[in-house]
Amino acid sequence: MRDMKRGSEEARPRQRTSPRQFLREVRGELRKVAWPSRKELISYSIVVLVSVSLVTLYITALDQVFGSLILRIFSS
Repeated sequence: MRDMKRGSEEARPRQRTSPRQFLREVRGELRKVAWPSRKELISYSIVVLVSVSLVTLYITALDQVFGSLILRIFSS
């Protein structure tokens, strides 16, 4: 099954690239990235911090409620 053809291409092992060529390709791809501005980065960071804080508070509240319920059930 390994020798199955994909479309008109034959399955053949890929040749490894050198570390230097790999780094060149990485640098080329990073040039294509649309980096956020400083203002966007700050606003996105604030949104993430607020969201994580709210989820943490929600999970903490659930933990407290279920913990107290379990203690009431098993202490009676």
